[in-house]
Amino acid sequence: MNVKQVASSLVAMGWSVGRDNVGDFFAERDLVDRRIQMVFGIRNLSEETVLYCVLSVTTEVFSNACAEIYGDRSQQHGDPLVRALRPPEQRAKEIGEAEVDALSAAARQWAVEQDIRQALIDYSKLPTSAPGARPIWHLAALAILRDAERLEAYLSSMRAGDRLGFVPYVSVDMIARALKLAQSTTP
Repeated sequence: MNVKQVASSLVAMGWSVGRDNVGDFFAERDLVDRRIQMVFGIRNLSEETVLYCVLSVTTEVFSNACAEIYGDRSQQHGDPLVRALRPPEQRAKEIGEAEVDALSAAARQWAVEQDIRQALIDYSKLPTSAPGARPIWHLAALAILRDAERLEAYLSSMRAGDRLGFVPYVSVDMIARALKLAQSTTP
C-alpha cells in the first residue's frame, strides 16, 4: 500500500482525510466528546515498511474557544489538547489493510484514554511566556475552566502596559475575548 491507499482505507473506516498546507496527509475522527487528529505517512526501511503517525486529541469546545480568542471563529486551527508522546506505528514487510486497521484502532484507544479535564488544567498552568500557540491554548483553557479572576488580572495588567511575558502577538483583545468566554454560559 502507498499513502494514498492508506488514506482511502482510513476513509472506509470512518475517518475524514485531507492534506495539510505542506502536503502531508491527515485524518480526523470524531468520537462522542473528542476529535482524534492524526498526520500519517509511510517510511520505507531496508527490511520493512513503517506506517507512522503524529497523534493528538482535541474537543470542539477547545477548538471553538481557540478560534474565538484568535478572533476568527471561521478559522478552526485544530489546536491539540493532548499530543501522543509515543504515537502508535505499524511495521510490516508491506503495509496492508491489517496494519491500517491496527493503527486506526490504536489511535482510537489512545484518544479514549486521554483525560480531557486534566489536559485543560495542565494548559491553564502554562506560563504566560510559553512560546508559539501555547498562550492561546492557555487562555482557552482558562476560559473553559471559567477562571475569570485570572483573566481579569491578565487584562488589567495588559491594559496597564505589563505584558506579563506574553509573546508579542497576544493582544488585549485576545485576553478580553477569553474573559468574555469565561463569563459566558457556554464557552
